[in-house]
Amino acid sequence: MNIPQGMAYAMLADLPPVCGLYLGFFPLILYFFFGTSRQVSMGTFALSSLMVAVPVVRIVGVQLTPALADILGPLPTMSISTEAPVAIINNATTSLPVPHGNYTEDGLNQYRIQVALSVTLLAGLIQIGLGLFRFGFITIYLSTPLVSGFTTGAAFHVMTSQVPAIFGIKVPRHASSFKLIHSYMDIIDRLPDTNPASVIISIVCICLLLLFRLIINAKLSKLCRFPVPIELILVVLGTSIGHFGHLHTAYAVDIVGEIPSGLRAPSMPSIGLFHLVWQDAFMLAIIMYVCTFSICKIYANKHGYLLDSNQELLASGIVNTVGPVFGCYFSAGSLSRSQVQEDMGGRTQVASLIAASLMIFVLLFLGPLFRELPTAVLACIIIVALKGLFMQFGDAVKLYRISKYDFSIWIVCFFGVVILNVSYGLMLGFAYSLLTVVCRTQSPSTSILGRLPTTDIYKDVRFYPSAVQVPGVAVFRFDGALYFASVDNFRYRLMKLTGFDPKLAEAQQLEQEAQHRQQQLELSPQSLAADDEAGSNSAAPSDTASSSSHQTNQSTRLHHIIVECSGINYIDSVGASFLRVLIADYQRVGVSILFACCKHQFRRMLERSEFADKYSVYVSVHDAVLSALADYPNQRARLASDARSGSSIVDTADTAAVFESQRLLQQTGESRDTSSRAGLNV
Repeated sequence: MNIPQGMAYAMLADLPPVCGLYLGFFPLILYFFFGTSRQVSMGTFALSSLMVAVPVVRIVGVQLTPALADILGPLPTMSISTEAPVAIINNATTSLPVPHGNYTEDGLNQYRIQVALSVTLLAGLIQIGLGLFRFGFITIYLSTPLVSGFTTGAAFHVMTSQVPAIFGIKVPRHASSFKLIHSYMDIIDRLPDTNPASVIISIVCICLLLLFRLIINAKLSKLCRFPVPIELILVVLGTSIGHFGHLHTAYAVDIVGEIPSGLRAPSMPSIGLFHLVWQDAFMLAIIMYVCTFSICKIYANKHGYLLDSNQELLASGIVNTVGPVFGCYFSAGSLSRSQVQEDMGGRTQVASLIAASLMIFVLLFLGPLFRELPTAVLACIIIVALKGLFMQFGDAVKLYRISKYDFSIWIVCFFGVVILNVSYGLMLGFAYSLLTVVCRTQSPSTSILGRLPTTDIYKDVRFYPSAVQVPGVAVFRFDGALYFASVDNFRYRLMKLTGFDPKLAEAQQLEQEAQHRQQQLELSPQSLAADDEAGSNSAAPSDTASSSSHQTNQSTRLHHIIVECSGINYIDSVGASFLRVLIADYQRVGVSILFACCKHQFRRMLERSEFADKYSVYVSVHDAVLSALADYPNQRARLASDARSGSSIVDTADTAAVFESQRLLQQTGESRDTSSRAGLNV
């Protein structure tokens, strides 16, 4: 597979086909010594070829100036031509546009190679630097929906770049935004110049590729351990037909052209282009490492061995730093070749060494034989190989059912890549992905908890209809980090779910006190004396009834809020200061706030911020509820007898002390009712 894919993906990168053949030898040797994956096959990859083509097309096709030509260095094989190339299409002589100025295509190819090798060298150096600083964890910041949407959108760019070869027409490659729109406009304009021979070759190749991939290989899988190498068969057949049928001279079919034999002499790529390609190199280094490491993880999980992410990053960097010296552009792991290598029994990188030994034979002796291969055959191989990427549309459907946030990440990245271009689409998708993380942490889920009957378990009242709220006590759960961006949402959700606004309650209380003082001033001394005499005569019979009614009203009125903190995994200094202010606001209106199920980091932050009442932190929600009902003994007694536990364990010590006390209780066999009566404080 290295032969057809190497030549095809090199043309996708806007490079001569021989550059792709080099990737079937040097990267395999280097990865054998430095990589940790046993099954991954390094070499050409469609996405890396597409990303390399971006700076190649931009610099050589748009920004090429005499100053840049001096940076790239002399081109011994370049010649100057004042006439446009001529091709025979449909027995008519047609002038084709000169690629750039007066440079011939061979001269421009040398420039393209220099740009591709420069961006590859810089990307390799970036990967080595990240590996030395142990940045292998960067894979976690590119989520699966982001990578899936990006690769699916990139598949449209890959397919679009091969459509002109299918029809046998020439269109310019665009490096700006909205390149797909411009490309298809150019294709439509040049459809009248379609080469029928190229179309026929493409239809036959696509049909054969799909036939073998979808039907024949599936049926032969029980008889043969590896699939039929239909791509290599098509390359051999296409080369033979192109040679004996004189397709290029008789029917103007585009062919691969001269492929030099042997290996490229080592030479250092130009570093003068680094300031022009650093953005492309950085994205190339990160994205391709993520894709390669994802493939490595698939086979590591399947075969049960561990990977070193930092070593993989170093290995990829070494491959792409040494490779450009020998003419290799960016190399990455290929899932299709890795799967074939595993199906054929490859269990270590020795299989890659065998493949490299075969490729060196091809480079030394067989390369020039592929001169007459039609480029339409290679284009068909690339397009059919994209089937797996287009199947990722099914990921979007699954994400829509599972998570709307992840679905939106997929959609934004996909359309960003398709509508804008690969680089801008990736940056847009990454920025949006980080934005969703901020939104989710800023507005986490909240709920009110109720007690399940005959238990001390508290659950969300929305999902547990049998859960009952304790009168006068609201149990509020916050599932997220309490930091500077989420404190306002914490206050808003607390007031909304409990139906109690301390600011409003304080204002109403002050208004009632002012009205009461005004009424007191308006009453005369005689009326006050008369009211006192009448009150003394009638107070005795109704004293007991009024006291009982007052206690009932007080027990049902909100007097405690318990914050269930098991979902708060992080709190910063702003969050701790916010809690102090929140407690003070509620205390002014007669509502106390308690905390339950607090994690160690939460308690430590409260201690460091000089939290006033450390005895308001409890081990469990039920302990906090029992403490909140201390002033209501009848209600507390009923709750304690109904639940399995009536303990009130105050969590003021270290986590180790809590666990030690629980272990001692289990060893002595004491029940939780006994610990409740003892009032054990930890």
